Amino acid sequence: MKPKLKVVQMFFRIVFSVLCFALIIVILNGNFAPFGATLSYKSGQRGISELTPNSRVRKIQSTEGAVYQQFDDIVYFTTKMPYKFDKARVKITFQNKNEKQNVYLGFKDEEIWSYDTKLIDAPLLQNLKWDYVGENPYIYQREKQYSSLETFKLNPPSDTIVGVYDYPKELLQQTTLADYKPRKKDTVINTPLRGSHTFFVYVKDEMFKMKFLKQDLNWYEGKDDMKIKIYKENDLVYEHSVADDGIDDSSGNNLPPQEIVIQNPGPEYPEPGVYKVVVNLSNDSVIKSITTNLHKIVFEGSVFPISNKSVYPRVVAKDEASNLYTNALGISATVFHDQSLQTINIGGNQIKLETIKEESFVFAEDDFTSIIAPKSNILLKGELGYFSFNKDQFFLPSTYHILPIHSIEEIDAVDYLITPYKRVKLDGEWKITEVEFDLSTAFIENGHLSWIIKAPGLKDIKENISIKSIDISFSKYRKFQ
Repeated sequence: MKPKLKVVQMFFRIVFSVLCFALIIVILNGNFAPFGATLSYKSGQRGISELTPNSRVRKIQSTEGAVYQQFDDIVYFTTKMPYKFDKARVKITFQNKNEKQNVYLGFKDEEIWSYDTKLIDAPLLQNLKWDYVGENPYIYQREKQYSSLETFKLNPPSDTIVGVYDYPKELLQQTTLADYKPRKKDTVINTPLRGSHTFFVYVKDEMFKMKFLKQDLNWYEGKDDMKIKIYKENDLVYEHSVADDGIDDSSGNNLPPQEIVIQNPGPEYPEPGVYKVVVNLSNDSVIKSITTNLHKIVFEGSVFPISNKSVYPRVVAKDEASNLYTNALGISATVFHDQSLQTINIGGNQIKLETIKEESFVFAEDDFTSIIAPKSNILLKGELGYFSFNKDQFFLPSTYHILPIHSIEEIDAVDYLITPYKRVKLDGEWKITEVEFDLSTAFIENGHLSWIIKAPGLKDIKENISIKSIDISFSKYRKFQ
């Protein structure tokens, strides 16, 4: 072969290889953006849809241009997604003139109807004149004592109530029991409990073992399924469902209790700390007993012991008084059957329960209060505290008294408030806020991502939210440097 022909062939091979490589780079970048990418959309322009459906929002022309008026609880819009981005920063300009109306913004994160939302307007906090520090979440302080949320957690205030607003209180459960040691003997709670219950346990250097006995009363029609969820801080770490016993009528017939056993797979011990156990169960079912190797266990919110044979003859073997202990600041008690009308002892005070379905409330006089209900079958609720069936089982899942905030009156009861909400900026009558989203769970369908603007209860109060503009900036990290 002639030398010149070889050179020409070599040249075309090199050109072809370079073109192929370039084409591969273009295809990769166009579909996966391995070198990173940014993209921005503005409402009214291509790439971002109008708000829908039309039955829930109207578009009007004002002196400042087109404005959407949302008059229903939920509206949607979509953004074009040429590939999956890592982050989105959304700037929204709007009006919300109702002092009690919260507004949320979020993106679709599952194939089913599910949206990851963030609070973008909370007038209750917007008008609060307290100083705040931090970064998602923020800590609002009646009087500034802390420079950050971290310093607050390291040196929490004593004997005070901490409010939370749109923030999981489980994230404040930082309890560490320094002298805690596992025990060889199981903890057994033989007091039958009716319906749903939530409790906390402490785990360190031991397995997580728990056995429930569930028995259905079958007083009412319908299935009595049971669902158990276990959380570490705010993360769901275990979930288990238990079916109905097979009797879904109101005959009152009973089958033997169903046994449910939970145990971490091992061989390693689970992460030490506080775990939250949520047992969702109808009032037509009873948790007959709880057996666990863990010896610190407290109940949150309410507890419904029913050791009363005259009311539950097929489920309860004998009448027994219910003895509990609590650190709650206030305690309420309610009975639902004439056979359970009784005089209970709360912290040495005799409280007569003389009418069914009538709640009796008392403030606790001591930091730790004993409760004795001679006839049991009583619904007890604790304000800002926990219950245990044994003094030795009691512990504090959190170092704080935590109060979820819903009203200005509740804010008056706290000195600190933790929330992901940051006050919006004001531009005349318009509110402007910016919020960042992690899109790692975004569900992209047909090259588009669905977004939601949610205003719970807006339709009922017959008001509207005006939305002037939505600006979104997407970013994707570089995969190669």
